[in-house]
Amino acid sequence: MELFRTGTWITLGLMVATTLAAIFGLVRKTPWRFQAIGTTGFLGVLAAGLFALSLFPISRTAIPGAQKFDILYDQGSDRIVARVERTIQPEQLEATLKQIASRSFTTGRILKEGRGPLIEARTLVRPAPGIGQIIQLGTLQSESYLNNGKPDKFTLNKEGFAEVQKILKEHPELNQNPRR
Repeated sequence: MELFRTGTWITLGLMVATTLAAIFGLVRKTPWRFQAIGTTGFLGVLAAGLFALSLFPISRTAIPGAQKFDILYDQGSDRIVARVERTIQPEQLEATLKQIASRSFTTGRILKEGRGPLIEARTLVRPAPGIGQIIQLGTLQSESYLNNGKPDKFTLNKEGFAEVQKILKEHPELNQNPRR
C-alpha cells in the first residue's frame, strides 16, 4: 500500500510539471503542446488508479492455524458455506473461519448494520459407499466487518464434532483418505 501512495505522489508531481509544460506550450504555440496535454491526461489517470489501489490491501492476510477449505456456496451476499477436512480441530476451525472472513471482504458485501456474512463450516463423511453425511461444525458471524471493534461471534457445534469422531471410530478407513 505504501508503494501505491508513494507512486500517487510522484505521479501527481509529474502531472503538475507536465501541466505547466502544456500551458507553456499552448502560450508559445510549440509543436509538442498537444503531446504535453496527452501526457498530463495519462498521468492523471495513472494517479487516480494508484490512489485507488492504495485504499485497500491487495495481499491476503494469513491467519495462523487456518486449514485448507473449499467454498461451496457464496453468491456475494449474507451467507458463505465452506467445506473443511473432517480431521480439523476446534481451534483450527475458528482460525479457518476467520481466514474465510478475511478473504471474502469486499465493500459491496456490507450488509445490515455493518455486519458481515454468516460463514458456515461443514464436512462430508461417507460411512458407506454411496452414503454421504453432511455435518455442520461451526459458524462465524463477523460483527467487525467495518472495523467497529466488535468481536466476531464464533459458534462451535460440539455435537457435530462428536458425531464426526464417532463415525471415524466406527470406520477407521476414513482416516486414510480425508477426501473420501
